[in-house]
Amino acid sequence: MNESEWDESCDPRAMIRWLETQGYSDALWDFTIACCRRLWDDLPGESFRRVVEHFEQLGIRDIEGPLSEASQSLDKLERRLRESTSAGEQTRLNREVGLGRMVFAFEYQDAVEAARSISDDQFAWADDPMEERQFQAALLRRLVPDPTKPIDLDEDV
Repeated sequence: MNESEWDESCDPRAMIRWLETQGYSDALWDFTIACCRRLWDDLPGESFRRVVEHFEQLGIRDIEGPLSEASQSLDKLERRLRESTSAGEQTRLNREVGLGRMVFAFEYQDAVEAARSISDDQFAWADDPMEERQFQAALLRRLVPDPTKPIDLDEDV
């Protein structure tokens, strides 16, 4: 992918693959976080938000605790969904379960898999998948304006 292809792309999957080949794992983690932050108010509870906050502060180190707490919350939501008899409540709970599952992208030890997972999940729950595709592509371009340039590994030093 050259610079003009990057600037015109509306395919987040292809962009994520390109970033993978170029070694942009930090940008892919940033993408995953930004996608979760975008849906912050829609996440179904504090345990799901704590996963994102933990990752922002510590990365994948010791993330098992927050993920375990989120898993327990997800189990409760899924149980409520199974027990629900109201179509409206089932629709609401189904969305909450889907949005809650998004934070499990942080289970991956690999930024590429996490970015793919969150991207796919957001497409699945988007009201307008084309708008979501454009948003994700624009977000990736903001995070990495020109992925054809070498990564400066000393940037944070």
